Amino acid sequence: MGRLFEDRERAEELLFARSEEARFVAHRSALRKFAAYAAERRGLRPEAARTYADRLVALSIDGMPDADLLERTRADIAAEGDAIEASELSAVFGRCLASAAEDLRIH
Repeated sequence: MGRLFEDRERAEELLFARSEEARFVAHRSALRKFAAYAAERRGLRPEAARTYADRLVALSIDGMPDADLLERTRADIAAEGDAIEASELSAVFGRCLASAAEDLRIH
């Protein structure tokens, strides 16, 4: 009986780990989509856009909250002379999250 409990516990831990990994991958994908949107708003060329996306993903991995990433992105876009409301960026990020989750079939 103890073995069955241990097997179930391991299975639940594995399921949890896979779910968390999928969420991480979806979040990273959403950040890349969001960075592509921001790069287009900023008028960045493809190489600069990739670098920008890499930087946003790295900041997220380092623990920067999404709200801070959005504010930083808003400031970056504004620095290029393109004023954008925080609510608009938040909506774009939400769409990117939904799209990334759908791409990976995470619900």
